[in-house]
Amino acid sequence: MPYGGPVTTPDTDVLLTRAQSWLAEDPDEHTRDELIRVIAAVEAGDADAGADLADRFRGTLEFGTAGLRGALGAGPNRMNRIVVIRAAAGLAAYLLDTGTTPGTPVVIGYDARHKSDVFARDTAEVMAGAGLKPLLLPRPLPTPLLAFAIRELGCAAGVMVTASHNPPQDNGYKVYLGDGSQIVPPADSEIAARIAAVGSLESVPRVPLESTGGRVLDDGIVDSYLDTVAGLAGDGPRDLAIVYTPLHGVGGGALPTVLENAGFATPQVVAEQEAPDPDFPTVAFPNPRSPAPSTAPSPSPSGPARTSSSPTTPTRTAAPRRCRMPAPAAGGCCAATRSARCWPTICSAPAARASTPRRSCRPRCSGRWPRRTGSGTPRR
Repeated sequence: MPYGGPVTTPDTDVLLTRAQSWLAEDPDEHTRDELIRVIAAVEAGDADAGADLADRFRGTLEFGTAGLRGALGAGPNRMNRIVVIRAAAGLAAYLLDTGTTPGTPVVIGYDARHKSDVFARDTAEVMAGAGLKPLLLPRPLPTPLLAFAIRELGCAAGVMVTASHNPPQDNGYKVYLGDGSQIVPPADSEIAARIAAVGSLESVPRVPLESTGGRVLDDGIVDSYLDTVAGLAGDGPRDLAIVYTPLHGVGGGALPTVLENAGFATPQVVAEQEAPDPDFPTVAFPNPRSPAPSTAPSPSPSGPARTSSSPTTPTRTAAPRRCRMPAPAAGGCCAATRSARCWPTICSAPAARASTPRRSCRPRCSGRWPRRTGSGTPRR
């Protein structure tokens, strides 16, 4: 039976029947326990619980050009494993119905929000079950990297599990097609129709991603993205003081590396907001355009700097990260920036620009980039 649909009367029995049907299929013990508590409260006559149950089961999250987005929780009007598995099955059906051949890769990425990694793994298993080849990004990474990977790896589509700057209790599901851009009409409605046609959860095949040649990608795709983005920086001054805060998201590893590879000084990172944290503890709302709450890090009293969000106190100043390689010969790769661009301020190569293609530079620097603390002591 369908889980959602309008409830024209306050029929508690109808809501409870829908909830029990949902409960029987839910593969997630956390949302099962949550729903069991709600059902018990409704049966005990709790009016607030009744309103909560009605909100969860009076409809479904609408799939559109932005994919899916909503609060985490049990029920078809929430983000959870059942909703994600059905969405993945609908997307797989759309791809196969519109000419994608079995074995074609689909790349899946995710951020550090609650359940993002679980939703990404579920999506990979559904794609494999449909005969497609899922490629899973190696860890929580920024959304643009997913769009880049679609075209770089020749994928038919990509899925990014993220809610962008929504509140901490939310998560989302963005869909991209083979050109690397988010879906537009009529693809959104066609995918939505196939999601609506998905039957019971047990009717959706799910197999390990390796079953159809899929795999978890290594850092090669990350390096390729970072090098490509750094290569977009044109010639010009590099003497900028930059303050950066990831706002507890997943950009803290990528943005400083891109800036350094492009020849800029290492940005000053707000330490209190540097590590990914799905609860976003220092911000009331993780949107850089929102006013900072009183508990946010205080503004910097130092000189002017160009920032990526509201000015905050930088608590760590790092020296540029350098690849431990000797300086290249004229026309070779830049050992300091691992880029085809050699900036005299950090690279001792005599040429201002190397002729070697950017990607051929990457193998010359093996191992991880050493990071330096304010005292200059290298750390891995």
